[in-house]
This record gives sequence, structure tokens and C-alpha cells, in this order.
Amino acid sequence: MLSMKGQRVSIMKNVKVSIIIPAYNAAQYIDRCVQSALSQTLQEIEIIIVDDGSTDQTLKICSKYDDGRIIVIQQENAGPAAARNKGLDIASGEYVGFMDSDDYADPHMFEVLYSLAKKTGADIANGSYFTVKEDEIDVKNEEDAGASGNFILSGEQLQGHIRNVNTNRELWFTWKGIYKNEMIQKHHIRFPVRLKLGEETPFVLECLLCSEKTAKTEQKLYYYVQRQGSLTKTRHKEGYYEKLNELYLAKKAVYQRYDFTGYETDLNRYTMEHTIPMIISNELRSGKKTREQRRIFKEMRNSEMVSEAFANCDLRMIRSRIRYLAMLLKYRQYTLLSLFCN
Repeated sequence: MLSMKGQRVSIMKNVKVSIIIPAYNAAQYIDRCVQSALSQTLQEIEIIIVDDGSTDQTLKICSKYDDGRIIVIQQENAGPAAARNKGLDIASGEYVGFMDSDDYADPHMFEVLYSLAKKTGADIANGSYFTVKEDEIDVKNEEDAGASGNFILSGEQLQGHIRNVNTNRELWFTWKGIYKNEMIQKHHIRFPVRLKLGEETPFVLECLLCSEKTAKTEQKLYYYVQRQGSLTKTRHKEGYYEKLNELYLAKKAVYQRYDFTGYETDLNRYTMEHTIPMIISNELRSGKKTREQRRIFKEMRNSEMVSEAFANCDLRMIRSRIRYLAMLLKYRQYTLLSLFCN
């Protein structure tokens, strides 16, 4: 184990995959995560653990491993995006992969993905995953929906695929795949630290826009753990609209930076089908006063994100449970909408 303050140092040679693990107050589950990384059948790896200012025993646990493939970095608490960026700054692997500190990986994960990337010449190689709830694997995994086997995309096929990455949820989760380090460093692709939600999405999008070929296997190689009380399961999320709007603007900025055209339909449809219902559902649980909810709904309706979606998409895209409330939002019936939410 090598402890560092951030300088580019590696005692490993010919690293095939750098595995970056951001960790914050993860003492309860970090050992399982790291052990699954150490147990990989692909031996030529480095495991970069970035302790993001933990106040529990996380750093102590991460410092106990006697394995030359592990690098532990300490930083003041700055969030998972900054922690992953710190790992990217020193990653020496041919490819880079990510793990979240409460998840774990199949022992063959990185060997399978690396072999797929090398065999196909892909800049990105993705796998599938299990969802784990209360330590039980959810066999009804959403990732299986519409699965049609392995595939390789390049050229016009890849361009067409990118035009649907929001609605098919391809942008979710960096840990599904590995990314060519040369591509990341050449284009200086990093996680946006200003985002408070979904910071992985612009990173994956930018990698896709920079890639010349991507590959995917339907093998389930990763265990995504959904913990009770985690951020994604919190009943009401404060500032949810603002965070989702910032994410929308960040994605749009990435498309425009690379002069990628034809993304609007996909982005607007995702706003209509997912973002608007999520924000309204969140407000249903908020318990805020009518005046405050009216302010949020008015700001939301006047935003570019929502205005574009309502102008270009059919309200029937929204699930029936929330469709009537969305209609009130579309026609600016803020007081009535707030009364319904309360």
C-alpha cells in the first residue's frame, strides 16, 4: 500500500486498469469493496482509494492493506467528483474503471472488460450489473430490459446511439465500464465538481462523444448496492429541482462543446418522462408551504429545461399518476398545483 498526497507515483508497471474508489465515511462497507478489487483475476491493476475527508475509520481501514497495487490518497472533503478527479490525475493504467465504496465487483469484472476492449479496440467497454437491496440481489434488474446480447458500436451507429443515451439511461453510472486513459487525458475529461447530483452523467457523455468505438457485454459483473437511507432513497430531497436543472445545463453544454447535433429530442424526452415527474413527486413529499412551492413551480416552468420539454413533447409521455399535476404545471396553474401537493 502506498499513501500519497496526490503526486503522480506508481510502483506498478504495465498497469492495464486503474480502479478509482472515492470513499467518504465508508467504514461500514469499504473493506468488502476493496477486497473485491484485490480479488480480481486481472492482476495488472492499481487500486486508487481517495479518502474524501472521512471522519470515521475509513482511512484507517484503507491504510491496513499490505498490497503494492493499492494507493491511498487523502483530501479534504470536496465531494465524489473531486475525489474521482484526484484519482484520474494520477491513474497510470491503460484503462480506468470506477467503483463506489459501498458496492462490490465480480472477480472477473475487469479481466472481462479489459479483454473486450482490447479484442474490439474499443475506447469504452461496458458490462451489466446486479442491483442489491438489503443484501439481497434483485433479480428484476432494470438493466435487463431490452437486452439483446453483446454489441460493438462505431461510426454512424455510435452517433445514432449517442442521440438516445438519455432515454435509454446509458449515461447512468461510471462503474459499468472502463474508459481508455489516453482518451481521458487527451481531452482532459473530468467530473464537474459544481454539480451536487448526477456528476457521473456529463463524464460518461463526454467519454462517449470522444470515443471512436464502444463495446458492451451483457455479463453481469458489478453489484450495485442500494442502502436504506442513501441519497437516492431519501424521501424528500432539498433543492432537487435546482440540482436537476444544473445537470440538464451541464449535459447540454457538453453536447455544444463537441458540436454534436440531434440531441434535443432525446434530452427533451428525458426531461418529460423522468425529470418533471421526479421533481413533482419530490414536491409531493416536501411538506412546504404553498407560497414556497409556488415559487419553485414557477421557476421550474420558466426554465429552459421544462419549457423546451413542454414545447416539444407530448404530456402522455408522463406516467398517469403524475400526468394531471404536470398538466397544471404546463398551463401555469401554480396555486392549484401547490394545493394538490399539500
